[in-house]
Amino acid sequence: MIGYLRVVAAALMGAAALPTGAQTYGDTLVATIAAAHPDVTAIEINATGSDGNAIRISWGTTVGASSSASLNDAAGEPIGTITITGRKLVDARLLARAVSRRIYVADNLAEPDPFVAGSERSVRGQALVDAAIDANADLITLAMHVALPGADNRIIASNFGRIGKAADKDDADVITNGSVHREVTSGGRRLAVELPMLDTRRRVIGALSTSFSMTATRDEARALTRAIAVRDALARRIPALSWLAGR
Repeated sequence: MIGYLRVVAAALMGAAALPTGAQTYGDTLVATIAAAHPDVTAIEINATGSDGNAIRISWGTTVGASSSASLNDAAGEPIGTITITGRKLVDARLLARAVSRRIYVADNLAEPDPFVAGSERSVRGQALVDAAIDANADLITLAMHVALPGADNRIIASNFGRIGKAADKDDADVITNGSVHREVTSGGRRLAVELPMLDTRRRVIGALSTSFSMTATRDEARALTRAIAVRDALARRIPALSWLAGR
């Protein structure tokens, strides 16, 4: 089962599966599931946003056998359900677990994708983000804030969408001054850590935004250590800033 989940997760946001013209981040998720699973004929996500309004994302035609499962966000909080219909019966629980790791909050599903019109994901950056998410169970969110050649600093890859979102003052401080920002959120259950993003030569190429489950890591100091470990593992895979702009 673990091997299957890794295949599903890699396909979810992998470069080859990313759809074009998706209207929302939720559309991107269901389109990538469909691309990775030819036997799937329909997908439906029903969730509740922070304003209490219903969010419904659907794709395809319900022909075949259906399976439903609860859908959580990346922190493990229930946000709704996912139903998979296919020519063969598909266990929706397997897909739900992989999808959940790609949703920070239910509202992500209804956000534009890309978040800023005209923005593009870094294909290589997204592959690294997905590999890191799959390799680190305590990692809740991960985003690369990078100014690619000829562009402003913005999110180029993440596990929650918002591609193209502009850098803020904290991002600029991390990049310019080498600062590390830490914030305990979600009622003490999550530690957000933003730190300089590096390449293999330890040059600062952006800001890396992470957050970890305090339940899994147990204390703030260990969560910071985990953030540095994730950052350094990514750095070993990035030869230079320009590499992130390639395919």
